[in-house]
Amino acid sequence: MEHLNYQEQMSKFISRGMKSNNFEKDSKKLESISYYKLKETAQVFAKTTKIDGELEIDYQGIYFDEVLKRFYQDKNLRLHLLHAIEEIEISIKTKIAYILGRDTYSAYGYLDFPSWCNRENFKRFELAMEESTFKIKLLKKVKNSNSSELQIKLKENIFPPIWLAVNLLTLGEIIHLLKYMSNKNLKLLANEYGMTPNDFLAKIRCIHLVRNICAHNSSVVDFKIKTMPPVMDRIEEYLFHFSDGKITNRVIVPVSIVIEFMKIINPNYKLSSIKKTIKSLCQNEFKSKQFGFKDRESCELYLKTV
Repeated sequence: MEHLNYQEQMSKFISRGMKSNNFEKDSKKLESISYYKLKETAQVFAKTTKIDGELEIDYQGIYFDEVLKRFYQDKNLRLHLLHAIEEIEISIKTKIAYILGRDTYSAYGYLDFPSWCNRENFKRFELAMEESTFKIKLLKKVKNSNSSELQIKLKENIFPPIWLAVNLLTLGEIIHLLKYMSNKNLKLLANEYGMTPNDFLAKIRCIHLVRNICAHNSSVVDFKIKTMPPVMDRIEEYLFHFSDGKITNRVIVPVSIVIEFMKIINPNYKLSSIKKTIKSLCQNEFKSKQFGFKDRESCELYLKTV
């Protein structure tokens, strides 16, 4: 692969149909933002065709400034979503700790998987294997933790009590455990958010996927969902519908789910930053549909309900 300096990288964008208002200024931007990051951002504007077996990219006259603006809008949305998802994660962990820390189970009852897991769907040896794997991973996390509160509790047991254990787990690990949770316990958890167990699981899986995209600095604005979670009826009316009646799989779906959770968890949470970023990304009909709305008016109407 040929090494290109920043001016040559800018020239490559221009040769592919991108426009520049100030070549030197735009080339300077490539010193701090990777060419490939901006190429990823510009992908939504590109027309790609295959000529003689080679992929040809045409940016169709989009200005570099517009790509740069979208890059920063995407970055802002990622940061705002991560902040909200962190609160959702803390809330879910707290609810799980409360449910599994009740008198029925006690602070360490979570270590006995058959006592709180779904014994109808999983055989005893499956739960035993999962319990063993979980304990091994948990002990490794305990060993690497610097929590002073944890060190105090470890004097009583080599394992932490449930309300400290959940804080050592990632959102992905929490979701994995929920797969084994009994129907009764899962219903208790989902009820805390006014959802059915199936809806709750589908939505937090979607949130987890978006969280990972945001955390790894990948573009979230152009994200498309492969497995659609349920969408509230009052939100669906604002979304783009395909000719077969199916709703959009664009980023507004997970964003609306994050907002839905936040309004339940913390009604006083300031959603203005997310709303402002959505508005900046949906400044015309085309961009509103790209985001997943029916049109720009639907975007405006939705934001008024948030």
